[in-house]
This record gives sequence, structure tokens and C-alpha cells, in this order.
Amino acid sequence: MTNIPLFIHINSSGGRYMRSKFCEKYNDNFIVHHINPRLYRDIVPRNKVVRCWKYRDPYLKYSTNLKKFNNVSIFDIKDTIPFIVLRDPIQRYKTENRNISEPWEDARSYNIICKSLYVAFTGDYNDFFLEFTEDKYNSIINFMKTIKVITLNQIDELTNLFEFNSPPVYKSSSRENEHDIKKIEDINYFDCKLYNLYTEGFPPPKSHGL
Repeated sequence: MTNIPLFIHINSSGGRYMRSKFCEKYNDNFIVHHINPRLYRDIVPRNKVVRCWKYRDPYLKYSTNLKKFNNVSIFDIKDTIPFIVLRDPIQRYKTENRNISEPWEDARSYNIICKSLYVAFTGDYNDFFLEFTEDKYNSIINFMKTIKVITLNQIDELTNLFEFNSPPVYKSSSRENEHDIKKIEDINYFDCKLYNLYTEGFPPPKSHGL
């Protein structure tokens, strides 16, 4: 395979595990596009919110500098196979905000999946801080036709594209509960709508709830 993996890592969607799995066969030869958790709060300068770099095992020593890509569309990085792993947006939201009693008080925490994808596809990090819209949703749907989309509970399908020492395995959380599901679904309308496209038997949300 001449093209290398390009992993669009969405927060709280199994990204750390996936990085370690890809190091098995592609160490220092695959790319990760990632937005750090909750950086919409302006914890760091905005131009440093997005991290896009050629990933390598952090426990090994290297003689070369880390290769970084600054504020670019993933489609500007040539000779790659872009892919994303989608997690149930309700459980993803609860995991990312598990130490916050009422995370929905900050509207910037809504629709992080879609916002992260939009930034990855367009290269404009400013959109991560803005309200997500129907027009932006339609835009990412068109972009996603050109990348591989895998749901977290079916990550073993990545073996059809890439090599591993053993197939990736999904392990569900035993701490999931039903608390606040409707509230989280409403404020993450576009994330839920997107997830519905790639799963079966998941009822579509009926309104924005905003």
C-alpha cells in the first residue's frame, strides 16, 4: 500500500486505542488529525487548537523531528487514506463531559463530531467555535462520500483497509446509563443526525431542540 492512513480522531471515540493499534504496522507512517478536548473554551490560542501530525509510538526514541501539518484541509495532504471512527454521539458526549455536572450550559460543546469534521475537511479552525448549521451539515455529508466511515462498534472492519497484528476490538463501557439522553440528543442534533446515516435501527431526532 503506497497511501498511508489518515485518522480523523474525534474526542472520546476510541482514538487512543486506535493510535496504538496503528503503531503496530504504520508507526511513524500514518497521520492523525485531532482537536484536543474542550479547547473550544479558549484554553490555548485558537491557531493551536487543531493538531495534525505524522503519529509515532510515544514510548520510542527517534532521531528526526515530528512532522506537523498546520491548519490544512485533510484533502491537501496527499497520498493518504482518510477515515473516521464514529461513536454513538450521546455516549461520546457523556464520556467527554463526565466530570462536568451540566455540560450543556456551554453551547460550544454541542455537535463536536460535526464541528471537528468540518474543520478537518475545510482547514478553517474558526468554525470549531461557531454554531453548527444545516448548510455545514450538508457540506460535510458531501465530503464524507470520499472518506471511509466506520462506527466504533464495528472497528474490526478496518482490517479490510489496513494491517494490524490483531483485529481492532470494540469494548463497550459498563458505566453507560440512560440519564439525560433526551437533553444530550437535542443539543447534539447534527451529531445524532450524522450517526443515524451510518447505523441501522437508530431513530432519527425530530427537531433541533434549541
